Amino acid sequence: MDEFSKKIIVTVCPLCKGKRRKFFESIRDSGEELIYFLCTACGLVFQSPRMGDADIIEFYKSYYRKKVQGTETPTEKDLRIQAGRARHLLKLLQRKVEVIKRHLDVGSSSGALLKEINAAYGCEGIGIEPGEAYRAASQSLGFQTFQHLQDLPLGTRYSFDFVSIVQTLEHIPDPVAYLSHIRRNWMAPNGILLVETPNLFGHRSLELTHLIAFSPRTLRQTLELAGFKILKLNIHGEPRSPILRLYITIIARALPVNTKLHKPRFRANLVRQRRLMALWTLGFLTEKIPSYTWRDLPQL
Repeated sequence: MDEFSKKIIVTVCPLCKGKRRKFFESIRDSGEELIYFLCTACGLVFQSPRMGDADIIEFYKSYYRKKVQGTETPTEKDLRIQAGRARHLLKLLQRKVEVIKRHLDVGSSSGALLKEINAAYGCEGIGIEPGEAYRAASQSLGFQTFQHLQDLPLGTRYSFDFVSIVQTLEHIPDPVAYLSHIRRNWMAPNGILLVETPNLFGHRSLELTHLIAFSPRTLRQTLELAGFKILKLNIHGEPRSPILRLYITIIARALPVNTKLHKPRFRANLVRQRRLMALWTLGFLTEKIPSYTWRDLPQL
């Protein structure tokens, strides 16, 4: 990855903007040495140094999938996991949302979630997917899919009553600013947001492309700072495990643009201890009862 060797030192916490941090964990992934820090004010775990912003754009365009799964084209394993995840998320959504007219899926990948939401709600679906091969897969299903948010037609501003960002926010350098931009520029009033990320207290989480590792608290506070009211927070293992707490899913409502936002109460208690316990549990269950801990891959 010599072409992406220039790194940025993260000196300010992406969540609370504090400057107090301490070493959290280092790992080696995809041939890269990664270092993560813990913000001692709010408890967010973030990668530093990280890839530069311009390099991130180019990396996701043509290198990301090849780096993490060996090929840029969708694999059967990935497609099956995405299909199972989309069906699970649809069930969660249907408990809270009766009508969807326009759906924006940020990080739409192969288009599995666009397909499920479109079939259930009969809505228009548009995707954002930086990877060329996966974007083509989404387009082959009949969905308009663009490389970046700024590529969206101007006529779609303020029009999406449902936005999903699934297994994507952990890749974003400044998630608060990113979510705030979507709320202020692309969402309809009172629009619904669906976000899912790996869970720091259940999933291994730390990977080359994961710039941030969210806990349930830090993900909730990220959405609140960006102007969203939490309607539902669910911690689960679907579609991969019936018992592990691998993922955090939040359904939230966009607050009016002129709403005065209140800073949440930050704290960073027991983050390391909870992380160690989660990893021990993951390893123990995988070793002792693997057939119960992990499900077979979902069907397409």
